[in-house]
Amino acid sequence: MTKYHLSEDARFSVLLAVGLLGIRNEVSISCALCDRIAESISAYLAEVDDRTALLDWVAQLRPLAQLVLSDAPSIGLIRARVARLPAPLIRQIEARALRLADQVPACAIVGSDLLGWAKVAPATDLIPLLRLCVVGVVASELG
Repeated sequence: MTKYHLSEDARFSVLLAVGLLGIRNEVSISCALCDRIAESISAYLAEVDDRTALLDWVAQLRPLAQLVLSDAPSIGLIRARVARLPAPLIRQIEARALRLADQVPACAIVGSDLLGWAKVAPATDLIPLLRLCVVGVVASELG
């Protein structure tokens, strides 16, 4: 997380505002207030970054999800879309498969190499697994 810092001008403005309120110890109070303002702005910016990343993930997964949920999905197109997924999404899908491995034995096959497995997996294994994992990743990120 990038930490936000208030400029000296902004800190001075806070000091003046606190002084105009007639609060005692205006210097220590304004310093504490400036620190809290900077922390709040940093937290807000981190939330915006996280939300932007999440929306980007969902946007990248949507075409794959639509494809695997279609009536007659193209295995070649599925493999191509999986191969283009960014590393963080690959790790999320692998983690989801690992969590499901006890309940769905096909998920155990993926291990930590979704890209390698997806290149050669039969459509009868790949499509159901991606249906479970891609939809699960999107749901967990939005939930």
